[in-house]
Amino acid sequence: MHAQSPFPIEQLPQELVRMIVGYLPWKTNLKLRLVSRQFKQYVDEHLWKPLAYPLLSSLQLLMWKPDEKLPGTAVMTTISVPKKRQIVFRLRLASQMQLAHALEHNLWSNFESYEFNFESMDKHGDLLDHVRNCIGTRVDNLQIQRAESYLMPLPIEDIAKIIEGVRFRQLGLCHVPVNDDDVCFLEQQVFPSLDELWLNNIRMEMTDPSNFLLMISTYVRTVRILVSGVSDMDMSHIEFAELVVKMMSNKTDWLLAHDVHCSALCTPSSINLLREKLPKLGKKIWFQTNNSSGELDYTINEHRVRANDAYFGIKHVTREHEKA
Repeated sequence: MHAQSPFPIEQLPQELVRMIVGYLPWKTNLKLRLVSRQFKQYVDEHLWKPLAYPLLSSLQLLMWKPDEKLPGTAVMTTISVPKKRQIVFRLRLASQMQLAHALEHNLWSNFESYEFNFESMDKHGDLLDHVRNCIGTRVDNLQIQRAESYLMPLPIEDIAKIIEGVRFRQLGLCHVPVNDDDVCFLEQQVFPSLDELWLNNIRMEMTDPSNFLLMISTYVRTVRILVSGVSDMDMSHIEFAELVVKMMSNKTDWLLAHDVHCSALCTPSSINLLREKLPKLGKKIWFQTNNSSGELDYTINEHRVRANDAYFGIKHVTREHEKA
């Protein structure tokens, strides 16, 4: 007589076992993976199938210079995993041992945070492949920022290698210089999947900042432009009101523009133009900016036009509850 397997499930056809593994909770798969090499293979096959949801809550890329005397840029990468996704990420991480050893593990709590540095993309090419495997093809939020004292251009090629094939819902650019090459890269690889964009004190080095903002509005519904503290983001030379009308005539329907340095961002004549044009666009908009005019409060075309000491805004009556 043949000895029976202690695991009757092993006697089932392989395709049926694969289907069963696909229906098991991830916590069960985490344990099942330790049973045998065969089960490890079944779980890993299921593990690397495309996910229907973003695995990471955020991917943050911080540009810095490890040695002022040497050329080149280092990219400190921080990936945050929501608690409900931790099991899946741990499984993926467990199957990528090289990456698991390279990561500095910070905290197991509501969020998992991993940090690692790339000082040489050539040196860490294999590691990058493991990173992309672990984060999947969708990430909710991408943050690109630079160290406070670091003003060198964005390392586009390095960033491209890290985010290759990944789609993002939200992008934040913070204290980074953006030139024409950066604009081309972002339009090709990042903007098509975006729903929300934050521009926080960026250094606008592109040829035509107005065209850059107008291009953004063809892709992104929600745009936040924030200028505060010591900033290189000068918007005083932009025909602001006309640009806003053009942007909100495109895909953008939610726009916050706040510049603490520029009280003339919206002059009385600009505010009059916005009051006239925006409520007539035929869409439910949300708009808010600096106020340099008097107080206003009225409703036209189902949009509330309001101005006070804090801001000037035009918001559809169904969107007034949405916060800046």
